[in-house]
Amino acid sequence: MNIEFDLQSVVFVTALVVVVAGVTFIADTLVRRDEVAGRIWALAYLSGMLTVVSYLFWAANGDAWWAVAVGNAGYVATAGCMWVGARAYNNRPGFVWVFVVLITVASAIAVIIEGPSGGDWAGAGLMFIAIAAFAGGAGVESLTGSMGANPNARALAIVLLLQSAYYSVRTVLFFTGGPDTQLFQTGFGTITTSFIVVTVTIVGAISMSVLRADRARLRGVRRQRRPEEISGLAIGGLEALADGWMKRGSGYGRGIAVLAVRFDTLSAVATAFGRHAADEMCTAWTESVRAHCPPFSAVFEDVPGSLIVVTSIDQGTDARTIADRIVDGLLDPGMADLGGIRPTATIGVALSDPANPAEGARTLIDRAESTVQYAIVLGESVVIARDERADTSAG
Repeated sequence: MNIEFDLQSVVFVTALVVVVAGVTFIADTLVRRDEVAGRIWALAYLSGMLTVVSYLFWAANGDAWWAVAVGNAGYVATAGCMWVGARAYNNRPGFVWVFVVLITVASAIAVIIEGPSGGDWAGAGLMFIAIAAFAGGAGVESLTGSMGANPNARALAIVLLLQSAYYSVRTVLFFTGGPDTQLFQTGFGTITTSFIVVTVTIVGAISMSVLRADRARLRGVRRQRRPEEISGLAIGGLEALADGWMKRGSGYGRGIAVLAVRFDTLSAVATAFGRHAADEMCTAWTESVRAHCPPFSAVFEDVPGSLIVVTSIDQGTDARTIADRIVDGLLDPGMADLGGIRPTATIGVALSDPANPAEGARTLIDRAESTVQYAIVLGESVVIARDERADTSAG
């Protein structure tokens, strides 16, 4: 059975889908106190809307060749913002947005250089390469870190990697045979591209809305801090406390262990039973960690469901035993009955070197944080970073 698609109808439907999804996502961003990733993704949809409007204006007015420059830049910015937003969700520092801005501007300049004679495909080569790279980066980023640990990001990663592969092949065909070849027109022309755009738009809107809703639910979990936590923060904070322990312990061959503890099922509790239940469970889990970590340890709450434990240890002490005791504590009968959901935790451990107290607590905390992300992806309950090269041992 052959199905014929009318080009104008497909283009109109594509534009309608992008605009409706974009308006909905942006409006939802404006009415909620959204985090950085959500705002960047909203910018991606705004760029996508600018792209379809520009291309429609170019189609209606052939003399407005500059609209192609705006459309190409908007399309590149859309893919770039997807990548930057995913990195922001995973709390990855860096100035990759500068690179995205430069490539976006270059995509517009490429069209301007060709001028009115460039036609529909002016600057297309650079645009194809940029979209393939940014979509691929966003897809890979969606499979790592906090996004990789969230099953709702899998569909987004798949469509982004599909888009990257599509534009990679499209780029090769564009430079080898040109856009007028039968293969390019049939398999990689406007109609096929429109279906790719619609798929990425719809799946992206759903996945990213769920991802930021999960974050919003956890932001809604608030737990009153214990007096000792407030006092600890008042005297200089966790890093100052850990730095002091490292310096004083180095003369006795003692170091510290930093444990980054993540409560894996907190998001599921918040989704199934609401913020109040998640608040109560978060409090119970935190108390369990306090009860099962070594005496005189410092336990600080980073965000709800995320704890940093700092404890002084003797040289040769097995840090895995400390982490295993915390994990096992969540399996106590009283904990297992909370909300009908079995509580689980993932722990990343970083150990200091007593001979190098100047290493600094910030370095150890960062190492523990990256190790727990690695453990989540690996599916292990405890992973220990062995040295500053982030070599790990799963258990």
